[in-house]
Amino acid sequence: MLQTYSKDHQLDELFQSICEELQISKSQYDQAETSYNAVANWLSEDEERFPNIDIDIYPQGSLKIGTTVHPILNQEFDLDFVCELNLDWKKYDNPVEVLDLIEERLLEHDVYAPMVKRKNRCIRLNYKRNFHMDILPACRVKEDSNGCVKVPDRKLADWKDSNPKGYANWFEETAKDYDVSFNNQILMEKSAEIEKMPGVEPIQIKPPLKRAVQLMKRHRDVYFEEHPEKAPISIVLTTLAGEFYANQSSVNDAIEGILDGILNATQSGKITVYNPQNKLEVLSERWNEKPELYDSFLIFIRDFREKWTEISDAKEKGFIEVASLLKEMFGEEPISKGMSKQAKVNEAYRQAGKLGITAAGVMSFTPGVAAEEITTVKRNTFYGE
Repeated sequence: MLQTYSKDHQLDELFQSICEELQISKSQYDQAETSYNAVANWLSEDEERFPNIDIDIYPQGSLKIGTTVHPILNQEFDLDFVCELNLDWKKYDNPVEVLDLIEERLLEHDVYAPMVKRKNRCIRLNYKRNFHMDILPACRVKEDSNGCVKVPDRKLADWKDSNPKGYANWFEETAKDYDVSFNNQILMEKSAEIEKMPGVEPIQIKPPLKRAVQLMKRHRDVYFEEHPEKAPISIVLTTLAGEFYANQSSVNDAIEGILDGILNATQSGKITVYNPQNKLEVLSERWNEKPELYDSFLIFIRDFREKWTEISDAKEKGFIEVASLLKEMFGEEPISKGMSKQAKVNEAYRQAGKLGITAAGVMSFTPGVAAEEITTVKRNTFYGE
């Protein structure tokens, strides 16, 4: 059965190829996993500081929810994990004591000692392999059954509220709530032969929301490359994306809806971003401390939306124009590689007689078998005129 393959489908397929290029590499993932396991084991084996105390060590952030983006030149990606202690946080008048316990343990290790850096709420290990690891101590809030924790704040010498596990579960549930339309079915089937990365969620099965977040974070990195201190932090972008996501099956539609949702919300005044699973945690607190960062965020979102409109208009002219705009937003490398990879996939399907063009001028794809009612596409025309 012939299935039409519109320009919207082609655009979403291109986004999928780009996101695959934005995934962290297999070697990066292996390095991060090895480092995580080693540090987790070292901390959990400390019977002197934490005798008879349950320690729950788990990843959080982008690696946990599958939205990590390969860093651009001279930038590092961060590996975040929580060291959750079954301690009564109320017994610590000065929560920095808990931070100190983690730091002391790491300083006892010959390899980790020179890598340790004290941060406000975590202990950082700076690896010489283009990533760093942030270890966040946390104490369980025993009267709460939803995973809320207290984390130490060095500057305030006080406890702050959080819920990393609850947040990850919220995002995963939000991301998987979408209609698996023809658009996604066709993308997954056409990509079935693309090599999957062990240990990393394959882009072919990554929900549209996660791909949208990857693209938003990448554009953020490119946009603020010269002034990274002004960039909105990842958890703020990710949370806003989750809150304004409306179950779209298209990445293009998802980003458009998210940006519109954010801009509409700002019309009522300054927005505040909370952890959806712990409203006591203000994720956008930096905007209160430095109002100019909120102004930079607004300019970024408005400019992002204008560029996204240009992409929608350009797709009617051809993907050469679209690619030019995407390179400005996401950088030369992921666009060129993504288009090259997708062209190879399409060429394989063209030669198999499964990819063609209808009389109406839109692409068609027949899963599994060749279709007699399509005209085979000539070589190297999929992204051209």
